[in-house]
Amino acid sequence: MNTNRKNTALALTAMALISLSFESLYAAVYWNGSGSSDWANASNWTGGLPSTSGAGDAIINPGSPNAKPVISTAVAATAGQTYVSIGAGLQMTAGGSLTTVSLVTGQWGNSNVVDVSGGNLTISSNLLLGNGGYDGKINISGGTVTANYLSINTGGGAKMNIGGSGAFIAPVSNLGNINYWITNKAIIAGNGATGWSIVVDTTTLSGKVILTAFNPNNVFTAANNNNYAESGNWNNGLVPNSAQSAFVNQSLTAELSSIPSPNQPGSLYVGQGAGSESGTLEVFSAGVLSPGNLLIGRDGSSSGTINQSGGTVTVTGGTFGISSNSNGTGSYNLSGGILATTSAPLLLGYGTGLTTGTGNFTMSGGTLNLGAYFSAAFASGTKANVSFSGGNATIAGSLTVGRQGMGLVEISGTSCVKPPHGASR
Repeated sequence: MNTNRKNTALALTAMALISLSFESLYAAVYWNGSGSSDWANASNWTGGLPSTSGAGDAIINPGSPNAKPVISTAVAATAGQTYVSIGAGLQMTAGGSLTTVSLVTGQWGNSNVVDVSGGNLTISSNLLLGNGGYDGKINISGGTVTANYLSINTGGGAKMNIGGSGAFIAPVSNLGNINYWITNKAIIAGNGATGWSIVVDTTTLSGKVILTAFNPNNVFTAANNNNYAESGNWNNGLVPNSAQSAFVNQSLTAELSSIPSPNQPGSLYVGQGAGSESGTLEVFSAGVLSPGNLLIGRDGSSSGTINQSGGTVTVTGGTFGISSNSNGTGSYNLSGGILATTSAPLLLGYGTGLTTGTGNFTMSGGTLNLGAYFSAAFASGTKANVSFSGGNATIAGSLTVGRQGMGLVEISGTSCVKPPHGASR
């Protein structure tokens, strides 16, 4: 252990405790929760609102029938410190904001969680977690918590967890202690689950350190509904970004009818896994998605399907695969909208692993613009079925059917297929 760092942290904590003692000169106000869970409702406090002029510390005790206050709108700043007492908690949601002098947990006994899922919690002085040696965690899954100084007394189990789009900001002078707490798992990401890590950013804001959470894998859960563009439907609490791989599995269907923010996952897998995963993506009018790589039915006996009736899907990277390394089935059904690649070929049935799968591409409408070639049944042992019955397809390279496997292509109806560099069988 770094003794100097520990002594510095203890000294600063002692200074913080001294500053806390001055607030006790004023009459404290107490949460009773008798009227509602609304922080700003005066009937929920004994002694007046924490923002009342001349008020002392705000003491959050377990209220009845509303155990903890919820901040979902902008509320007035507190006059003193805020203490989360034994068995009590505090919740802030999207749209909420609060400024308090200091926020203290675990002072007299184990506190419940301070849960920030959105909004802005600003602590002008000290965030003291587990200050009395008891438990007192903070969970930041969304929104921003800003403090001038952070102290974590881990003796009772206090810690900080960051996930989703949550962020913690403090002066860069806290960096030494922050790195120590990250190393010793007092500051964790994603509740410590595999794949999560804390990102330490000292460049975005001058003189500040910003902590966020990152997981390279983002899995669609449909926790709220089937909307791809809703952050709450992804296990990371974020819509997949360019640094992440996105997965639609577990027989779930993701639906896209808008432009998600962000709309560029590093790679998008629909039906991927060593076992027999499956997933479906529906792309409707106004849906826009630009994955770096797009793989449908990947690995094991997994199967995946994309049905596009409108919108625009553009593969910006180097891989667009339907049934790859798989004994399962991958299908893309294009009936409207635009499907394009910047430079990637479209490969049906390819890979070096399990390659007895089937890749299907059906086009009954819309527009296909491939920036490279189209190869069906690319790998030995695979099968591919290709059908063009409507719409317009432009292929920058060759159209190859049955390169090493067994392929079938059918062109009928009003479909116009243009492979400028020829076709082969």
